[in-house]
Amino acid sequence: CSGQRGYDMALRLKYAGLDTKIMMVEDDFKKAFSKGLEYTLKIKGCHLYILPTYTAMLKIGKIINQLGY
Repeated sequence: CSGQRGYDMALRLKYAGLDTKIMMVEDDFKKAFSKGLEYTLKIKGCHLYILPTYTAMLKIGKIINQLGY
């Protein structure tokens, strides 16, 4: 989880039953994307899902582009 409401989202996911051992909160979008991608690539058949707000989508889109994805 990342961004201004990253901790709020992490708490919501915890209440929804997601195992907190597999969650992390990273304030920096670029670091969050890089860490998420790193973990995703370690597991065959795993996918990285990004669920941004409209404003965050614009920021993360630039980051993804800069990193060549």
